[in-house]
Amino acid sequence: MKCSQCGVTNESSNHFCKQCGNNLQQINCQQCGSGMKADSAFCGSCGTPRQAASPAEPSGNAAVPPAAVIPPAATLPETAAPAPGDANTAPAAGPDAPSVPSLSKAPAQPLPSLSKGPELSETPATPETPAEPEAAADSSATVPAQASPSQSGVKKNKLWMWIATAAAAVVIIGLGAYLFTSKDSSPVVKDEQASAAASGEQKADEAPAPKGLKLSIDAIDASSYPTIKVKLAVEEGSGDADLTSGQVAIKENTVDQKTAEVTANTADKTFEVVYDTTVSNSNPPNGEQRVVDLAIGDNKLSESYKSPSQKKLHIDDVSYNTDQYPKVNVYFSLYDENNQLVEDMNTVKTAFTVSEGDKATSNATFSKLTEKPQAISTNLVIDVSDSMSEDNKLAKVKDAATQFLSHASFASNDVVGLMSFSDASNIRQSEFTTEIESIKNTIAGMQTSGCTALYEALNQAVSNTAYNAVEGSKYVVVFTDGKNTICDGTNWVSPSTVINNALQWGVPIYAIGVEEDADLQQIAEQTNGKYHVLGNDFTDLNAIYSDIYANKKKQYVITYDSSVADKSPRQVDIKMNGANLYSKASAMVTPKLLDNRQVSEAMQNYQIAWSQAMNAHSMDPLLPYITTTTNTKDKSSVFNIVDVQINGDIQPGGTRTGGLVNLRTEYGEYVNYAIPDYKLVSAKKISDDRYQLRVEKRVRRDALLLVNHNQAALGLYDPLTTFKETAYTYNVVKSNGAWKVSTVEDDEAVPVCYVDASYQEKYVRDDRKSSKTSGNCPGAASNER
Repeated sequence: MKCSQCGVTNESSNHFCKQCGNNLQQINCQQCGSGMKADSAFCGSCGTPRQAASPAEPSGNAAVPPAAVIPPAATLPETAAPAPGDANTAPAAGPDAPSVPSLSKAPAQPLPSLSKGPELSETPATPETPAEPEAAADSSATVPAQASPSQSGVKKNKLWMWIATAAAAVVIIGLGAYLFTSKDSSPVVKDEQASAAASGEQKADEAPAPKGLKLSIDAIDASSYPTIKVKLAVEEGSGDADLTSGQVAIKENTVDQKTAEVTANTADKTFEVVYDTTVSNSNPPNGEQRVVDLAIGDNKLSESYKSPSQKKLHIDDVSYNTDQYPKVNVYFSLYDENNQLVEDMNTVKTAFTVSEGDKATSNATFSKLTEKPQAISTNLVIDVSDSMSEDNKLAKVKDAATQFLSHASFASNDVVGLMSFSDASNIRQSEFTTEIESIKNTIAGMQTSGCTALYEALNQAVSNTAYNAVEGSKYVVVFTDGKNTICDGTNWVSPSTVINNALQWGVPIYAIGVEEDADLQQIAEQTNGKYHVLGNDFTDLNAIYSDIYANKKKQYVITYDSSVADKSPRQVDIKMNGANLYSKASAMVTPKLLDNRQVSEAMQNYQIAWSQAMNAHSMDPLLPYITTTTNTKDKSSVFNIVDVQINGDIQPGGTRTGGLVNLRTEYGEYVNYAIPDYKLVSAKKISDDRYQLRVEKRVRRDALLLVNHNQAALGLYDPLTTFKETAYTYNVVKSNGAWKVSTVEDDEAVPVCYVDASYQEKYVRDDRKSSKTSGNCPGAASNER
């Protein structure tokens, strides 16, 4: 079937032309141009008989525009909005409704109801203007001035039909265009529009980039590192413009930097851009190359500089306080290459990092100790043994200590304690106080007597210092003229016990000796203190006291909240990498496991009394520190355990067998026990009247052993020194107002014995069984506690 519109041949089954979309089932009337079905004999509008199209007009009447075809919404052309007042303008569908084209310019008049108009074809024709009627026989004939009544009615109907058609087309096209526009406005497009609007608002807030200003980087000055100064030169032919910090974007090593200020020098036409770099040296202390990128309007500038070499410092005199755990205070001093204190460190511009174990802390604060409302606790420990009466030593020490107390610039909250010691029974500790005059009076009354129980005095001094209630840096400073001596075999506390407790409580020991002492030096250095050898010239003693305290006042403090759940020992790493200073250090920090000082002292007193009871072969020294029991079958009772060790097992008849008493009387064997080295590894509060303490112990025994008890003639070995390591869990209870050791839990730990002080060579019995296998050591009862 040939299309009457474009002449293209279509399939007979087609309803519309595949080329132009014309309705193939209708043709246009040659008289009035109205659409009519292809098989109709007369026009439904004007009644004109259907005539075959002339060969010259294959598309129908040339004077009549072809029927308009409404394209799909997706292909509607964008047209100009109708002029105001146009009668055929479609009403707006909303604030964003698109404009629609004017389809006709018919006179404005009320539109009739579409239901009352002529029957519309499926696709109404939409000519720009209504076609004028023509003479059927003569195409050149004109319309008469006065139409007949019948023709007038036809024309009126025709006019109303065109108006209704145009109105319907306007509504349909307007609705289609609106849907088309709404559909295309996808969220992405809207987001882009919103983003563009927001960007415009943001740019409006920023200072406009200087126009016509041509700049170059003249120099970069890092002499005041980490403050960096960039000098910008204005190039020849550049326009004049001001420059503000808001117009300068800086990156250093691709890291955004905040501009501090921009100043102009009109004399030489330069600008200076100043900022504080946030990039820390990664390769201290030699500095490293940095790249500075500046964006200023159209100026994209780049230049490099080398960060200055850093002074490598060292961190020393580290101590800590865990009284308010999980808050931890770490105190330290900074020294330069010449071992001089660094006092003027700018903590604001110095970058510190602190890590605890493998976890970096995020809430650490750094300051000078003087900026914190924390005190310094100084415990003066003075040897008053008999040897101090020689050469007037005690008088010299008393004078130096008094001068120190008079001249030291103690802060209002700093406290001082005083301990004097000779033998184990003559250790006197005053309360920590801010009343310096009372301390002076105590010093004045000191007298000499007894031997030198140095390690036991230090152990108690560390405990007393740690448990004083003042928060802050705490330390012990001890003066002695001699070495530790064993007074009647009852006061041997080893250096390792002193070191363990000092480290656990974060209390360093500063030691001053008249002569070299390797053990005293080890105690001082391993507890993060210092060791001084005075010699016989006591004139420097006051200066040493003063320097120790003054250095403490110049320390820095790091405060952080621990992220470690338990109170186990952990390594704390401190690193300073900023300004022109660099340093790093590590320290082992053990939070105070036991907050109850009385319980701690009860355990310490028990350890001392246990060794005294074992050596005296009597329960009497131990009775004040343990609970007694009437139940002889209670094998967890410390009383029963030690009683069996000393006196032997009770037989059914009431006799005793074994025990240290019988070993000596029957076989001539004796064992001398030292006070155990002990370390508290855990503490648990069960109730207000009961604590559970896990303690690791190492005991030294000097034993004279018979080779064979039945063959004494074979002779005796020389005294054999052994060391036995054990671990026990004690229950400490409040009994009659005092804390005492009650019971000990069963323990699966196997004791290990050694024959040398380095704890490396294990003892092997004559039967070739090691002491670790047998659970016993030579010269000792089998069930020691």
